[in-house]
Amino acid sequence: MDLTSLKPHTFRGLTHVHMLAIQESELGVIRAGAFEGLTQVGSLNLFNNKIDAIQEFVIKPTNRVRIVRLHGNHVLETPLPGAVVIQGVETLSVLGNHFPCDCHIHTLLVSPLANGTTGEFRAKNFCISPLEMNGKAMSGMDVETIGRCQEQVTRGNLKASKRPADSGGSGLVSWVQVLVALLYWAVLCAR
Repeated sequence: MDLTSLKPHTFRGLTHVHMLAIQESELGVIRAGAFEGLTQVGSLNLFNNKIDAIQEFVIKPTNRVRIVRLHGNHVLETPLPGAVVIQGVETLSVLGNHFPCDCHIHTLLVSPLANGTTGEFRAKNFCISPLEMNGKAMSGMDVETIGRCQEQVTRGNLKASKRPADSGGSGLVSWVQVLVALLYWAVLCAR
């Protein structure tokens, strides 16, 4: 299959399936709701696919999927925080996949795809980008040396600035600090 996207409700009404395998396809973007309505599946396997992006990949207990396997896929963009929800499965296996190893690696390592086992996840998956890391195991890189993405840093600064103020004027000072930091970042990016 060569698709521009895996559209919403692609599998709606598909029930009582022993194994659903999507393999060796170009899936484009996995859109929100693609797995809605899929129920009572023994094993959902995504093997050796090229996936441009995952807008949403949601498997909840109501789907009654026992096993989810993502093996050998090439994912070109890291899913946004909250885009992947995998709940109620007996087994989640994420092996031999290639993911971007850029500033979004921090988001990936806390996502459900890492299954709470960051070390094991890094040992069994690979980098697709940047180019110098292509094909190398994630475990061979020092994640702490990779800076967080601008939107993560900005989100963290904004959350920090929303804390209760100690005095009447300190809330204004926090907002000014955030604005100065954003302006400084914009100047750096413009160079």
